[in-house]
Amino acid sequence: SEYAFTFDSAQPALDSIVRQSPAGQYLSATSVVFQVSFDSDLQAAPVAGDFAFVDVNTSGVSGTVFAVAAVNASTYNVTVNGLSGQGDFRLDLNDADSSIRDLVGNTLLLISYSGGQIYTRDTDQPGVSLSSVTVANAGATNTTPAAFTATFTEAVTGFDDTDITVTGGAVGGFAGAGDTYTFN
Repeated sequence: SEYAFTFDSAQPALDSIVRQSPAGQYLSATSVVFQVSFDSDLQAAPVAGDFAFVDVNTSGVSGTVFAVAAVNASTYNVTVNGLSGQGDFRLDLNDADSSIRDLVGNTLLLISYSGGQIYTRDTDQPGVSLSSVTVANAGATNTTPAAFTATFTEAVTGFDDTDITVTGGAVGGFAGAGDTYTFN
């Protein structure tokens, strides 16, 4: 009788570490989930000790790699809990003990990886100042339209003309992004 064998010496590789929950970069939460994907199915799920929380800019943000849950045999959700402080952070892989293996036992091609997506934790509420060259200090003008500039202390999202209340008129010419918006 004949037997056919396939020799597999291809080492598995990490495909990506991406933000899973929340999906956006900016947050004030105390817990996040990264999704880690490999190019091959693994024998067993990696463990929390295979990953490291990294404060990218040594800004004082901290967290703990808490749990690893399998989505399937090649994709895993890694939960980071206890987030505190502010700054940029990411999740790195460090399989120093070579415990991450594909289905035939090949170890990872690279035991470390630091190219994943970054979260930015920001718990400071933005401030705003309102200025106008057409409205005097008393707050009244007969100049139309009265031009205003709203300047925030940091970039904001979701600010639009419905956030502005005008007495005796209407908001027009709304424009802006980031930390500066103008309107009449």
